[in-house]
Amino acid sequence: MKKFYSFLAAGLLLTACSSEKFAGPETGTEQEVAISVQLPETINKRAAGTNSALGGASNCTGEVTFTAALYYNGTEIWRDNKAAAIPNANAAVTFKPTLVIGENYQLVAYAQMDGVITDLTAQTEANAINDETVDAYYVSTTLKAEPTMSATLKRATAKLRIIAEDFAAAEEQLGKKVAKVAVTYRQAQATELNPTTGVWAAGTEKAFGPAELVAYSNEADAKTILVDYIPATAEGEIINIESVVVTFDDNTTYTKDLSKLDVPVKRNWLTTLTGNFFMAETELKVEIDDAFEDENEKNYGILTAFEFGGEYTLEGDVEIDGTLTLAEGKSLVIDLNGHNLTIGNESAELEEGDAIIAYGNLTIKGEGTITGNTRAIWARGNTGAVVNIEGGTFIGSTIAESPASTIYASGNGVVNIYGGTFEAKEADKTSYANKNGVYAAINMHDQCTGGINVYGGSFVKFNPAEPGTELASWNATHPNGFVAPGFEVAQNGDVYTVSPAKITDATTLANILTADVELISVILSADIDLPITSLGSITAGSGEYKLGGENTKNIIIDLNGNKLNITTTYWSAIGAKNADATITIKNGTMTSTGNSAGTWNAWNVRFSNCNYVIEDVIFEKEVALDNVGKSSVLNNVTIKGTGDKYAIWITAEGQTVTIDKLNVVSAGRAIKIDEQYVTSPALVTLSISNSSFESAKKAAVLVKSVAGAVINWGEGNDISKVAADAVNPVWVDADAAAYASLVKVNGATVIVEP
Repeated sequence: MKKFYSFLAAGLLLTACSSEKFAGPETGTEQEVAISVQLPETINKRAAGTNSALGGASNCTGEVTFTAALYYNGTEIWRDNKAAAIPNANAAVTFKPTLVIGENYQLVAYAQMDGVITDLTAQTEANAINDETVDAYYVSTTLKAEPTMSATLKRATAKLRIIAEDFAAAEEQLGKKVAKVAVTYRQAQATELNPTTGVWAAGTEKAFGPAELVAYSNEADAKTILVDYIPATAEGEIINIESVVVTFDDNTTYTKDLSKLDVPVKRNWLTTLTGNFFMAETELKVEIDDAFEDENEKNYGILTAFEFGGEYTLEGDVEIDGTLTLAEGKSLVIDLNGHNLTIGNESAELEEGDAIIAYGNLTIKGEGTITGNTRAIWARGNTGAVVNIEGGTFIGSTIAESPASTIYASGNGVVNIYGGTFEAKEADKTSYANKNGVYAAINMHDQCTGGINVYGGSFVKFNPAEPGTELASWNATHPNGFVAPGFEVAQNGDVYTVSPAKITDATTLANILTADVELISVILSADIDLPITSLGSITAGSGEYKLGGENTKNIIIDLNGNKLNITTTYWSAIGAKNADATITIKNGTMTSTGNSAGTWNAWNVRFSNCNYVIEDVIFEKEVALDNVGKSSVLNNVTIKGTGDKYAIWITAEGQTVTIDKLNVVSAGRAIKIDEQYVTSPALVTLSISNSSFESAKKAAVLVKSVAGAVINWGEGNDISKVAADAVNPVWVDADAAAYASLVKVNGATVIVEP
C-alpha cells in the first residue's frame, strides 16, 4: 500500500556537519544549541494483550532513524539525520545546529524504524500490510531558540490491528489449523503529508489488502491477523473493513463478510478490533488505546462505544464538549463504574446541550453521575428508542439560559427507570405542574407515543406520580403519572422515592399482575387468596392464566413472609403473556385450593410457558413445570407432597431445571420427568445439588421419555429417606426401558426401574 516514508529535499543538503552555520536571521547572537528529539516514553506501555500492540519500535530490529529540519519564515534552513538503536522503551537523539538565541524556528522531526532518510517532504512508497518497519513518528512545532530544547514525537499515522480470539479454539473445535488469513478494507486514504502543517492530503477511496497472517511470539490463543499503519487525520476518520477470508490447512475456506464494518482511526491512536473470525459469528469489539494523547483527548473510547454499540465501562471521569448520540438500531450498555460523565457545551440550544440522545437501545448502570447543561438523557424515538436506567445520578438544567427536563422522551421513545437519583439542578418547584415541566426531573413531549415508566429511583423536588398538565393523552391512561402500576411514592423532604407497593388485597394484586408494563413487582403485606379467574382468561389448549402483557419482561412476586393461595375449583396454572418473560416468586408460602383429587399424575400449582426463578418458598402441595424449552431455577425451596403424587412433575419438553437446596417431604413420590400430555418429547436437563429427599415410592428422580434426559447429580444431595431406593438416585421408568441409554447421569448411578 502507499505510505510516506521519506522526505523530499527543499534546500541545501547538510548531513554530517550538524553544527554548521546556515542562512537564517541576519542579526542576533548565534550559538550552538542542543535539540533533543525522542520517541514517546509510553511506547513500551502498548504491551497490553498481544504484543502486536507494541508498535514497530518494539517489534523491529536494528536502528530507528531520526530526521530533523528547521524552518525560518516558512523556508527550510537546516536538517540532519541521526540513528539510535531500536529500544524496548524510548529512544532519543540530540541535534546541534547553530541558531540565533531567542528567535522562533519551526522544528519538523520524523523517526522511521529503518532506512536512510534523504528527503523532507512527504512522498509515497509501496509497503505491505503487516510490515512493522513502516511505523513512523512525527512532530511539527515552533521552538524559541535556547541553549537546550526538546521535542517528543508522536505516531504520524493511525495504527489498526485486528485480533482473532478464536485462533486456538478453531483448531480444537474444528480439528484443523488456520493456514492463512486475508483481510480487505476500504479507506479514502491520503498519500502525502505536509511536513510543516501536519495535514494529510485528501485521498481517494480504494481497497487495501489482502493481508497475510502475521505471528507474534507471545500470541497463542489469540492471533493478530492484521497490523497496518494508516495515514489518518488528527481529528479521526472511518475505514470500512469488508471481509476476512480464512484458509485452513486442508484448503477449506471460511469467509466472514463484515459488510463494510465502520471502524474509527485517528492519528496516534491504536484501534483494535477483536472477535471470532475463524468460526461462529460474534459481536466484534473495538477498543481505542489513547496512551499517547493529552488528557483532554481521552474520550475516544466512549465516542467509539456510541458509534458501534456493545458494552463500555468508564475507567475515569469524562468530559464531552458536545452530544453523545446512539443511532437507531444500535445497542449499548454503559457502566458508570463510579465515574462522572459531563457535557461541557453551554449552548442554549437544547439538542446541542444534551448529554446523551438515544435513537437506539441504551442501558445505564452502576454508580456515577451524568450531567447535562440542559437534558441529561433524551430518548428520541423515530422508529423506536429505549433507555433503561438501572442506577447512577442524573443532573440536568445546570445553566439557567437553557432549561430542560433532566430525562426526556419524545416520538415513540421509551424510558424505563429502575433506580438512580434524578435532579433538575436549577429547579425551584416541588411538583410536576409548576412551570409547565420546564425544570422537571423527568418529562415527555405532549405528543410522545412511547413514554416514561418509573419502577424505582429517587427524584429531587419532583413527584413522578403527579400527572403533568400538558400530557392529557398520557394522563388519561396513567392516573399515577409516570409511576408504573404496583409502585408507590414516599416523600422525605425534597426527595420522592419510588418502590414496589405493599399489597393487602386480591383485587389490587390481580390488577397489577395483569398490567402490560415491562416490569411487574409486587410485595405482599398479608396472606392473600387470589381467585385464578381474576387473572384474565384461561389459555385454550394449555390451561394456564397468563400474567403481564406482551411487553412484560419480568414479574416479581415477593411474598414477604406471607402466603399466596390461588383459589380455583381445578388445578392452578400460571404463565406469562410474553413467553420470553421471567417470573420470580420468593420469600414465603404458596399453595392452591385446587386439585383436591388425583393420583401420581396430578399437581397443585403448575408453572407454564416462560422462565421461572423460585427461591426461599414453601409449597404446601405438589408443583409441575411445563415451560417448554425454557428454564426454571429453584433455590432453597421446600415442597410438601400430601398424597400419592410427585412433588415435582417435569414435562419432557426441553426445559433446563437447576435446583439447589431443595427439600422434598412427600407422602408419595419425589421428582418425575414424564412425556405424558406431551406431543413432541424433548431432552430435559436437570441439575440438583445440596438437596434432601423424603418419599414413600419410586426413586428421587424417575425418567420416562423417549427423548431421554441429562441429570447432573451434584454435591450435598441426601436420598437416605427415599424408601424405595436410597442408593440409586435415578430410575428409568420400566415403560421407557428401551430408551434407558438416552438417560445420562453425571455424578450418580442410574438403573431401570426394578
